[in-house]
Amino acid sequence: MIKRHTYEGALAATALLIGAAACGSSTGGSGHAAAAAARKVAAATTAAAAPSSEPDATESPSTSSGEQPDSTDSSDTPTPSGVPLPAPITVNKSVWYGGTKITIGKVTSEREGYSTDAEIGVHVPIVMENLSEVTSSGFPSSSADLAYDDTHLQPTNLDSLSAEIPGKTKGKGELDYTLPQGFDLAKATLTIGTASYQQVHIPFGAGKFVDLKPRVVPMAGKVKAGPITLKFSSAEVRADDPDSADQAVTGRTFLVLHYIASSTANSERVSYEDMTVKLPDGTGAVGKDGTEGVGTPQRSYIQIPSPAPAGKYQLTYTQAYDQTAKAHLTFTMPAS
Repeated sequence: MIKRHTYEGALAATALLIGAAACGSSTGGSGHAAAAAARKVAAATTAAAAPSSEPDATESPSTSSGEQPDSTDSSDTPTPSGVPLPAPITVNKSVWYGGTKITIGKVTSEREGYSTDAEIGVHVPIVMENLSEVTSSGFPSSSADLAYDDTHLQPTNLDSLSAEIPGKTKGKGELDYTLPQGFDLAKATLTIGTASYQQVHIPFGAGKFVDLKPRVVPMAGKVKAGPITLKFSSAEVRADDPDSADQAVTGRTFLVLHYIASSTANSERVSYEDMTVKLPDGTGAVGKDGTEGVGTPQRSYIQIPSPAPAGKYQLTYTQAYDQTAKAHLTFTMPAS
C-alpha cells in the first residue's frame, strides 16, 4: 500500500515538473533545459516507484511451501509452573531401624506437569543395608512421614520397596513424595516409624537428628553355671532387633549381649530366656529375643527403659535344667 502511494506521488511530481518545463519554453530559451531536466526526474522517479520483487514489510512472511506459519504453534508448548523447584538437598546420613541401616542421599525434585498449579515430585534416594543374617523384606517400616509445619506426607511408592534383601547385603531404592504448594522442603523432617515405636528423625534443614545408632557398652567376662560356660565379649544398646527385624516400642530399648556358650553335657542348650538383668534402680529386666546355640556366637536381647539408665548392672544366668545353677556378671552402663 505504501509503494502504491509513492508511485502515484512520483507521477504527480513528474507532471508538475513537465508543466514547469512547458511554461519555461514560452518565456525563453531556458525551457529546453528545464524540459530535459523534467524528463530525467520523471525517469528516475518512475524507476524508484516501480514495484520491487522483495516482499512488503507489512505482509506476513510465507513458509518455503508457500503456506503461512500457524501463529498458534507456541500455545501448543506447555508453560512450566511458576512455582520454583526446591533446591537439591544433600543429606548423606544414616539411621538404624528394624534391623536395617538406611542411608539417605541427595534429595532432588521435579515438576509433575506444566500447568501453573503443577505439583512437585520429590525423590529421596536410600540405601538399605540388611544387618541380619537372614533375608529381609525391604523397607523396614510402614511409615516414612515427610512433614513441614502441619502438613504430613507419605511416600507414593512405599509398596514398591518391599523387594527382599538377602542377609548382610544392601539394596537401593527411593522414597517418592508429591509436594503441595507452600510445602518448604528445606525445612521438612523425614520420620521413619510410627508413634508406637522408637522413631528416627532426619531434618532436611534445622532440627534434631535422631539416628538411633547402636551404642557399644563395655562388657566382657566369663561365667559358669552347671555344665554351661558363657563367655561374653561385648554388649550394645540399640532400638532395633536385627535378628527379628523388630523395633523397640516407645520408651524402651534393647540391651544386646554377645556371647559364646560351651557345655560339658551333650543335651544342654542356652537361651535368652535364661538371662535376666538387674538395673541400677534395683528393678529387673528379662530376655525378649535372641539366638540359641552352643559353640557359635549368640545374642540375647534384654528390653530395658530408654534412654538406658547409667550405672551398675548385674546379669544373672540360670541354667535351664537346673534352676539352682546360677552365675552373675556385673558391668557398668555409661551415661548416654
